[in-house]
Amino acid sequence: MEYLKRGFKWLMKTTLTVIIVFVVFFIFAAIFISKISYDQLSDSKVIKNDSFLILSFPNGLKESATDQINLFSLKNLKDISKRQLTFYEVLQSINQASNDDKIKGIMLDLDSWDISSVHTKELSLAMEKFKLTGKKIYAYSNGMSKSNYLAAIYADEIVMPPSNSSSLLLSGYSISIPY
Repeated sequence: MEYLKRGFKWLMKTTLTVIIVFVVFFIFAAIFISKISYDQLSDSKVIKNDSFLILSFPNGLKESATDQINLFSLKNLKDISKRQLTFYEVLQSINQASNDDKIKGIMLDLDSWDISSVHTKELSLAMEKFKLTGKKIYAYSNGMSKSNYLAAIYADEIVMPPSNSSSLLLSGYSISIPY
């Protein structure tokens, strides 16, 4: 009978310990998630009148938010709320800017235009819809190649500094078939 009492006591202690550990874990997880959510909400900016939407992609664009999450890398855990925009969010921003009276136009920073030609083509369709609202699109670059010139042709005005250091390299496309 003594063994039965000790076994029951051990079972109750172990069960209670496991329950307490899970409760503490869920409390910490809830605090962590609420902190990330609060950081994202507090980063919202107030848009002033006659503002421009600046499109600059020095780190490229991800197709979805899941492309950016690396669960095995804990060194960037504090930066998880500072993720870059996804391609869909950029398209949404352009569409929202076309309906926002505070947005005067779009500025394309072509010096940091590191996205694929497919994304550029899809962005250009959104920029064409944006131009139908009567708002202007300006493109700026110190040097242009065919990859960022593809985005610049949809701008109302392309601005480059008048110096010898600016360049325009349009090599064209070609194909060759080996025999």
